[in-house]
Amino acid sequence: MKPKDGMKIAPTRTNSWLHELPNERTRLVRLCTRLSGNYEVAEDLAQETLLEAWRQAKNLRDETAWRGFVTGIARNICLRWRRERGRELAFRAPDTDWTGLDAFGALMDTTIAAPIDLENSLEQAEIATLLDKAMADLPEGARELLMERYIQDAAPMEMAERRGLTENALGVRLHRARLSLQKVLATMRYREEAASYGLISTDSAEGWQETRIWCPRCGQCRLEGRFVFPEDLGGEGKPHFAVRCSGCANSLGVDFTSDHPGLPLRRILGDIRGYKPALNRLSGWWNEYYTRGLERGRMACPLCGRDASVVTQAPIGTHPSLVAVRGVYIQCKTCARTVCVSPSGIAYHAPAVQRFWKDHPRMALTEERDLRYAGVNAVAVIFRSLTDSASLEVVLSRESFETLAVSTGTNPKVRDPDVV
Repeated sequence: MKPKDGMKIAPTRTNSWLHELPNERTRLVRLCTRLSGNYEVAEDLAQETLLEAWRQAKNLRDETAWRGFVTGIARNICLRWRRERGRELAFRAPDTDWTGLDAFGALMDTTIAAPIDLENSLEQAEIATLLDKAMADLPEGARELLMERYIQDAAPMEMAERRGLTENALGVRLHRARLSLQKVLATMRYREEAASYGLISTDSAEGWQETRIWCPRCGQCRLEGRFVFPEDLGGEGKPHFAVRCSGCANSLGVDFTSDHPGLPLRRILGDIRGYKPALNRLSGWWNEYYTRGLERGRMACPLCGRDASVVTQAPIGTHPSLVAVRGVYIQCKTCARTVCVSPSGIAYHAPAVQRFWKDHPRMALTEERDLRYAGVNAVAVIFRSLTDSASLEVVLSRESFETLAVSTGTNPKVRDPDVV
């Protein structure tokens, strides 16, 4: 049966995630230690969580969210353990008066967090403590706004007048401050605990957040992004950047992440923290990477970073799924793997396509077709705007994958100079 427009088809339940449960034990012990405050019983609580997750597996509708499902079970088990032992906690965090946490309900509005049960005083105190720590990590201006509005219960009109702003302008600043708090809660320092209380979604707990950028492949979904610099979290290490499309799943490929071992992300991005500027910078790097690699016939392996050969015909032994792509093959003898980059993957980073995407933010890849151009085998990659009639056609050589021609218009079609 074909689904009607807007109808969602429930995923097939295979419960394959249950095989991953034993690997969660270490994480759950850490989580139960923090939630229960008792390391000695954390192992037992973690074991009880695993058993309960197994029993409740049939209740999980979306199997991709199984980690959040298990975390929620651990949270409930730890809270039950503490109630049974009659542990008494204060109603407020050490430095901030969150009386009854009424202020919290307003602070974390439904655009940022799922509804939370505030009836249990034990859970309220734990949430208040977490919020108090997260608020301390906010920029001073954002923290001051949130404290004044939601903790001191200042009237928006009075706050706006003191700052010489309109109420609408103040509302925008408060919204941005709440978003900043959400981002703090989604950092490595707080995300696991914040997710256990339902303050952030499972994706946010993993560092993902929705951007305003439309996927350049399908044009139907907004990209989700993950952008982490270790120094922002008080640590050291390699920065991480990635965007993904829920509609295209993993088909965006390595070009949209910092997973390439040879990609100098820190040098490329510098102080940039916005997703679109970061994508623009990275596209410049990828364009140069492909251009030089194709000229030399060598480039760094996207998987291990070692020197690898580049060919346009599938090497012997290449997996059939990669042969079907028929693009640029990067063959690495070090890791014994072959990576294939499609013609659209090469074309996407070309300056002409990047300019088209800038002018038409909601575009989509609509076609790849073989043709003869200037006497050589070629492939045309076509992008179309989904908001107007504009289109872009890029023709690449099948031998060298250099750009042979670019055409724009309402229905572009590159004219072959050999055809009269």
